[in-house]
Amino acid sequence: MIAAEPGLSALGEEFGEEFGHWQRVDPRTALLYVVPVAGFGATYLVGAYGGPGVDRSSLVVEALVPLLGVVAVVIRYLTGYYAVAEGAVRWKSGLIKHRAVDIGLDRIQDVEVTRPLLARIIGLAAVNVSSAGGVGEIRLQYLDHRVADRLGSYLQRIVADRRQAEARQGFRTAPIGVAQQVSDAPGRPLPAALIHRVDSAELATWAFFKTWPACFGFAAAVIALLQVGPEALVGIVPVLPAWLFGVIKPLVDRTNLTVTIDETSLYTSEGLTTTRRTSTQRERVQLVVAHQLWLQRLRGFETVRFASADVTDNEREGSVREELALNVPVDTWGMLAATVAHRQVAGPEWFRRKPDAAARATQVRWTGLGAVVGSALGIVTAAALAAGDGGSAMSALEVLTGTAAFAALGAVGGLAFGVVRGSRRIAVEGWVATPNDLLVRNGLFRRRTLLLFAEKVQAIDVVSGPLQRRLGLVTVVVDIAPPRRDVRVVIHDVSAADGAELLGSLSSSGSVPLPNGV
Repeated sequence: MIAAEPGLSALGEEFGEEFGHWQRVDPRTALLYVVPVAGFGATYLVGAYGGPGVDRSSLVVEALVPLLGVVAVVIRYLTGYYAVAEGAVRWKSGLIKHRAVDIGLDRIQDVEVTRPLLARIIGLAAVNVSSAGGVGEIRLQYLDHRVADRLGSYLQRIVADRRQAEARQGFRTAPIGVAQQVSDAPGRPLPAALIHRVDSAELATWAFFKTWPACFGFAAAVIALLQVGPEALVGIVPVLPAWLFGVIKPLVDRTNLTVTIDETSLYTSEGLTTTRRTSTQRERVQLVVAHQLWLQRLRGFETVRFASADVTDNEREGSVREELALNVPVDTWGMLAATVAHRQVAGPEWFRRKPDAAARATQVRWTGLGAVVGSALGIVTAAALAAGDGGSAMSALEVLTGTAAFAALGAVGGLAFGVVRGSRRIAVEGWVATPNDLLVRNGLFRRRTLLLFAEKVQAIDVVSGPLQRRLGLVTVVVDIAPPRRDVRVVIHDVSAADGAELLGSLSSSGSVPLPNGV
């Protein structure tokens, strides 16, 4: 038996005794994988070789495929062990090639408990323990759901107690204000407080705002069905299941979404068929962002998310992105951001508008884009006319004249659109930087208000193209940890002086030492 972590007694001897030694996952895990593999394999073999007069010479070879799958599942179960001991969550597995992963308790960034539908039916749940890094993840699939709940709570309590102890010693490992709370309540973390709970009306409204454009496609399909007949739907039927899955799955996943917070962590639970409960350390939260779709903005609502530095460099692009609220009144994000940050945050009333040159840059870009698109349309039209005229080629002058006409029309259209868009940009978009925050608002059709905590800044990149240099503008790109592709912090077309000011203020904010390698 492995010696248990000395500090575990403060959290309860029963947990140390339960998880402090090597043990396998629940034996029903093998059934969860074996039954589908064996079932599909048997169904295939019966269908392929069950008929009379069928050549069964290759039956044995093909039967080996599902059999090997069953053997692999059994070997994984028999050789896989986990423990919480010697200051780490530990996992080892493998028959021929042995693999061992240890995640130090002080390096745990995320603990997630999930219950997929099949696992729920037989009373199982998965526990995923993650740390920063490329391979820093242990997936315990699966445990009895009561054991999984105890282990998840146990690890969270360990993390919270360690962070409290470090806060008492003066290390900056907790959000602003937590150290004072710890000294007032040194025994246990304060109970988690509810931030937001999504009800059925909010879920339905959010779904409508995301999917209402599909109503036009549905109407067109109905008209085609009535006017042409069933053959008009041949091209629609294959993509319908994928579209329905894309609509229904987010709804099912976000059913019962509940977000709570204590002084150290954010907790979310959600799901209908697959239930999911996870936690994120508050010090790992990078930013809070409010998204507004077009119709959502007209009705005065927004969706609020947060992004945190995660865990592993996996299919989620090295970061966790979670919803705090799906469809709430506009400016709710400010209250939620202040709750997460544990302090007052910058608000839109402090916005600095972009210079008038930003509108001119937009006008020039759209004029050029319109001219390019118009020229392409002119060339395509000339080619189509030539092909339709019995293959006789048009004269070079006719091609040039048509292309120039289309280019001129495209440029005029692009200029008109650029004038409107440019004026709207400088009226709507803005930014403000304080010692604690960077607040950015951009987007006209899909508007986004993003609050980045300044101490999370890793690097600042100031770039300018030829047009921007001509107009005295720059673009500021802020890098966070880890780099994000889906939530980029970019401020387009600010003055060169504002860019230099942003560079100086964010560089000084980002130079603050960050806790736990954030």
